[in-house]
Amino acid sequence: MRKFLLILVCLFAVTNVANATDCGSDKECKESLLYANISLPDNIGAKYCKENKVNNISIVWSGVNDKRSNNELGILQKGKEESRILESKPVAELLNERVKDLLTRCGYNLNDKAKVNVGINLDEFFADTKKGIIIGKTEAKSAITIDLRNAYRSYELNFSASKEIKGFNGKKLSKLESSLSEVLVMVLEEFISSKQFVESVQELNKI
Repeated sequence: MRKFLLILVCLFAVTNVANATDCGSDKECKESLLYANISLPDNIGAKYCKENKVNNISIVWSGVNDKRSNNELGILQKGKEESRILESKPVAELLNERVKDLLTRCGYNLNDKAKVNVGINLDEFFADTKKGIIIGKTEAKSAITIDLRNAYRSYELNFSASKEIKGFNGKKLSKLESSLSEVLVMVLEEFISSKQFVESVQELNKI
């Protein structure tokens, strides 16, 4: 009997610990979550379009598919309190808007009747914090996969970017926002300046 009661007490304690990690009220939820504003400039990739512009190649734009398991961008710590950082606007939506404009400015004709489908998978986008013995290190990361396909063949091109967030002490949200926005710009510029992307689209158009 004593053994049975002990098991019940242990189960009750575990349940309480699990519930403590959940938001008990709306107020608690608001206190534990922060929302980051990620931005991309309107003229993103402008210089690369001049260097790598194509002549009116038609493609079907398939949009952006968010492949991440969740939209958490990182952790902000103030004293003993930790706040999870989420995106105020879905990054996939922001990418979709900017990439459509970027492709058009770089000479691609977005046409639903074209032979080649082009889409983006958002694989990674977050700030990774690794705690060291003396000081921690925070790195902003972004990774995308360009999915290219026609009726007969498909290609996948992978692009990634990362940057250490210097001077970040885990307390300033603005520092995290600007660094994450920057690595998103970096990965898009890597993609649009890729000769492999241009050659793959041209090859698929010929098949």
